[in-house]
Parts: sequence; structure tokens; C-alpha cells
Amino acid sequence: MELDRNLLQKLNLSESAEKELNGTLDRFPPLIIDRCLTRAKGELINTLTADFGGGGRPVNAETITMPRRVGHGPRPTRVATTAVRVLYRALVSSLEPTLPDESRRSENWDRFHHFDEEHDKNYLVHADIAACYEYIDHGHLQDELLTQSMNLDSTRAVTKILNEVMGSNRGLPQMHWASDRLGDAYLDILVRYLRRHGIEAIRYVDDIKAGADSWDGALQVVELTAEAARRLGLALSADKTRILRRATMDSQRESERELFSHYFEKALGESESDGDVFVLAGPYGELLEVDRQEPEPMSGSDFNNAIREAFWSLTTDWYFYEQTEDTLPEEEREKHRQLQQWLLPAVGAVSLHSKRLSENVLSQWAFKDPSAIRSIVTYLLQRADSAEFANENPWPTMELLLNKSRRSPWSLIWLLHGAGRLALKYPSDERAKKVRKWTQDQMFDNMYEIVRAEAAWASACFGNLTSSVLTRLYRDASPLTQAALAAAMTRQGTIENAVRKAVHGDGPLNRKAIEWAEGF
Repeated sequence: MELDRNLLQKLNLSESAEKELNGTLDRFPPLIIDRCLTRAKGELINTLTADFGGGGRPVNAETITMPRRVGHGPRPTRVATTAVRVLYRALVSSLEPTLPDESRRSENWDRFHHFDEEHDKNYLVHADIAACYEYIDHGHLQDELLTQSMNLDSTRAVTKILNEVMGSNRGLPQMHWASDRLGDAYLDILVRYLRRHGIEAIRYVDDIKAGADSWDGALQVVELTAEAARRLGLALSADKTRILRRATMDSQRESERELFSHYFEKALGESESDGDVFVLAGPYGELLEVDRQEPEPMSGSDFNNAIREAFWSLTTDWYFYEQTEDTLPEEEREKHRQLQQWLLPAVGAVSLHSKRLSENVLSQWAFKDPSAIRSIVTYLLQRADSAEFANENPWPTMELLLNKSRRSPWSLIWLLHGAGRLALKYPSDERAKKVRKWTQDQMFDNMYEIVRAEAAWASACFGNLTSSVLTRLYRDASPLTQAALAAAMTRQGTIENAVRKAVHGDGPLNRKAIEWAEGF
């Protein structure tokens, strides 16, 4: 891929590199391919300028599939080299002032979430675009960006980099800020189409809500939304697009509030609450806010303890229902389903609870919902980082996760991230023997280059990376992971001198990664 050098000089590559190196891809752990380059901002900018400002180097990227929430298929995520992502961010940043408002703002999620309560219609339409980012057409997107920005050079460069990263003329690399902003621009076309037809819709990423006075009116909203999506080469999700009566929504919302209020009152030892408890979860289930309306507010510590105890009891009950699922009456099955929806915020809330969630609870959750692996690994790491729980043994849980979790490459990355972090806490722990062996196996048995790099780093944290294995990995590596392998080599510290010299001499990014690992 080759871009105009004059365009590259106009971009704020320094700011983009800073943000890329100090952030993470959404819902990913900090990747070793990025972490090892946190001191290499200048070298990254020089590299991408040389590679794409006249050199015409190919773009290296890899598809990492990640699980969606329960009941939906895998989500493909294209991960490019750090340098390419810096360039991508800089290009979109140059267009950003002319793009529509960012839909992922927290205040927009709050508005979207509460739209069900605040609109005055009899029906709610909740439409979802099926696999939206995978099918965004680069031609349509370029036309919209050019219309909004009047910046031909940056618009064409964005299209070029998307074609290279995706390997086709469709799709955006998911889990990246720049793609979310381009997605906002693309889907704003759909919202404008609805407004021209008299429909006031609210959008959060690729989810759209609108009210309707009647069933026929709600059906018309669905038809118009489907037509607007078709014009953009998209389609509505048959599974997640639905029409709800206002009375049904009010009943569901009240049922959810009553469920959590029950656990909150139980934690306080009360038979009846003095005020309602409101819990706001984020778009991925993370706990955002808990509030209680009452005549006499509680102290902060008492309130937090009550929330922690409420979520602890909720999680315990969910596991009980899991064990008896086949014999539950229908009313209890509904409660089981509601408890399942609360697990993501619950595990975050109980991470520093005096008692630890059992291996069976965590591994069963990972089996039931593969996307939960992120929250579970984070839970284990938060407890490992707390001096209060320094004597806990996380390795049995890690072993069960290796056996039970469905092995998407995204899940493997999280497990390897967790294993490497825990290895630094317990470097010579014999209880980690099975996890250590599994980590080594990922360097040989895995087809994903990023997974192999994470495995190499985790193995080096265990002290198990050998010269022969590193040599083999490096020979098969592309610029996507070469610097990460240089960091793993340095972390290990026992690699043969000839191999170390060869890797050190293979470019400035390797040398900065080595410098980073030396100070790790």
C-alpha cells in the first residue's frame, strides 16, 4: 500500500501513536504486539512513513474471531500491525470534526437505554443490523465521507487502507475507535432516511430504537428500517429485531428492578426497601451505575458492601439453578434467565469480595457464555493484584477454563494474557504445571500468529521459552508479531547469543521492544 507523502506529513501521527500505544482494542486485553512498542513512538512513525509513503509495503493483518453473547455466532475482528492502526487512527482523526456525533458516548448509551421508558408511544421497535461492520461497503462509505468532509485525499486514503486490511471492498476492522467513527458516518445515512419519513429514531452503534402509536405503525418502522439498510448493502437481524408493547416493556423493567431489589434488601437484612434500587449496565453487560432512592441515604461504604453482597447472592443462586436446570418449573426458569443476564456486572462487583467465587461457578459460566472469559480472567487478575488475597491459588480455575472454554482465538488470547500475568505473581509455583504446559503448546499448535506471540510472551514469563522454539516462531512471523517475539526473547533472558544478535539487528522496532522488555 502506498500513500502520498504530503498527506502523511499533514496527519497528526504523533497523537495517534500515543493513543494507540496507551489504549487497547475494545474487549481485548493489552496485546503484547502493542505493549512492547510503548517506547517506540518515533520509530513507529518513521516505519509507517517509510513503508507507506513511497515504499508500498503490504499490510499485515490477521482475523481473530471472538464470541458474541449467548446464542449468536462468532465475530471476526481484523487486527493489523500497530503501525497500520496508528495510520488508520490518524486518517480518521483528520476527518473526525466533520463526522456525526459519536454514538458510543456514555451519555448516548444512557439515553438509548432509557428510551423505552421515556418515549410516549404504545410500541417500541428495536432493530439490529446483522453483522453490520462486516458488510459496510467501502464505495458507499467513501461517498458519505467525501460529502461530509470535502477532504478527497484523506477519504481516498481511508478507503485504500480499508481495502488492504480487510482484503476486499467491504467491512471495517472491529473493536477499534476509528472503525466506530466510520460506522457512525455510515449508519447516519440510515437514521437520516428514517427521519425523512417522519420517524424519530435513536441509535447506539448498530442498534436502533423508535416508537410507534400502533402495531401497523411499528411494522412500517421495521419495513422502512429494512429498506434503508438494504440501500446500504446491510440487513436487519431476524433474531434481534423485535416489536414490543409498552406494557410488556414496563412489566419486564419492573421485574428486573424487583429481582435486584430482592437481593439488595436481603443484603441489608430488610424485609422491605425504603426506596427503589436502579442498576445500569453497559452495552456489553459491565456495571456502570447503581443508585438508590431513599429518604435517608446510606454511607458510601455501607452501600458498596450491600451491592457486593447482593451480587454475591445473585451469582450463588444462578449456579444453584444451573445445577437443577432440567427440573425447574417455568417460573423458576424465567428467574434463571434473568440471573444469567446479571452475571457480567455481578462478577465485576464481587471481584474484591471476602469470599472467592468457586472454580465450578466460573468454569460453568465460561462454558455457558464463551464471551464471559474476559470478565473471568479480569476477576482472577484483580484478586491476584490485591494484597488481601495474595495467598489464593488461581491455577485450578485456570485449568478448568482451559478445559471448558470454547477455544476461539480471542478466548486463547485472554487466557494467555491471564497466564502470563499470574506467572509473574507466582513464578516458580508447581501448581501451575498444567497451565505452563498448555501455554507452551499454543506456540506450536496454533494457526494464529497473534496467539503464538502471546504464548511466547507468557512462556517467557514462566521461564520456558527456548532458543529453538523462538527461532522457529520468528522464521514464521510477519511484521505483525516480530517485535513481540523480540520482547519475549529478552524477557526469557537465556536465548542463545547468535539468535539474540539476529533478532536485535532485524529493525528498529525490534530494538525498541528489546529495550522495553529489559525494563519490564
